[in-house]
Amino acid sequence: MDQSKWEDFTQKITNRIKASTMDKELLVIDEKTLNKKWHNLNLTIKQAATKHIPFTYKQTRRFYAFKEKTKHDLVARMGERLSAQR
Repeated sequence: MDQSKWEDFTQKITNRIKASTMDKELLVIDEKTLNKKWHNLNLTIKQAATKHIPFTYKQTRRFYAFKEKTKHDLVARMGERLSAQR
């Protein structure tokens, strides 16, 4: 992500905070007011991030450590060692 996208992101957040009522009510009197301010800030950041920060989806895949031939070779060697011990 380049510098201009970060600047757009911060500018969007700053503008939304100034436009909202969060800035006008400076005092937090009770828990309800605090929760409202936190919710507004959270929404503002999420909306700006969705618009300005690129993202990708990843899908996990299973990792198989051994191929079939390798498994077969290991089983064969184990069988040889077991028969050699007898």
